[in-house]
Amino acid sequence: GSPQGVRADGEFLWVRVRDVEDPQLVRRVLEAWYRARAAEVYAERLEACWPRVQPLGVPRPAVTIRAMRSRWGSARRPNKMTLNLKLVQVPVAYIDYVILHELCHFVEPNHSARYYQVLERVLPDWRARKAALNAFQF
Repeated sequence: GSPQGVRADGEFLWVRVRDVEDPQLVRRVLEAWYRARAAEVYAERLEACWPRVQPLGVPRPAVTIRAMRSRWGSARRPNKMTLNLKLVQVPVAYIDYVILHELCHFVEPNHSARYYQVLERVLPDWRARKAALNAFQF
């Protein structure tokens, strides 16, 4: 038989599995593909966002990917960031917003006025990105 896997062609995801009657298998293959894609995209976007926070002395975090119900991401000191697996399904501008939002927590750990001053400095249009991201339906 041919190998299991996922192929994206712009509009559709084609999932190939050995047993099409097994919905759990389809789910596992699809989730593995999303995880691999997320790891690649999040690493790339962290590199792209890094220059904005580097002058603030932010440590480069280790990134973990998790299926999260109610958050797009989280940051834990000294240098751990968790990003939602579903985030890989949205445009890059919104992935960057979440990454920068979390990176700013390494400067200010809460959502104080000082935190938002830091976020505003590194991403002036964060409000529009946040609103657009939160409008996504999954």
